[in-house]
Amino acid sequence: PQTEIVVYDDVNSLLATRFWWVLSYYGHKNVRVLHGGWNRWAFVEKLPIDFHATRLEPSQQPRTDLKPNDNMIVDIDSVVSVVAEPDAAFLVDTRSEMEWRGMNQN
Repeated sequence: PQTEIVVYDDVNSLLATRFWWVLSYYGHKNVRVLHGGWNRWAFVEKLPIDFHATRLEPSQQPRTDLKPNDNMIVDIDSVVSVVAEPDAAFLVDTRSEMEWRGMNQN
């Protein structure tokens, strides 16, 4: 079985979900995003925190089971078909209003 990976961050899980997506794209099936992220864990739930870095030994075996899942990617033709037939799927724009207006390109 694949190692369980729990990802988190302190920016509303933005970076954690990106990393979750990358791991999922490459076929890692046992990855989760920590509900509420670091802020909930540390400041709301006040759960234990350890500031000592965990050092894992690098694997001596290369991972051969991780392969890209191209079904997680859409091309421009797929997006055009969703716009042309809105009942076929949802197209969700996750940019902030400032990004949508072209005022913040980060």
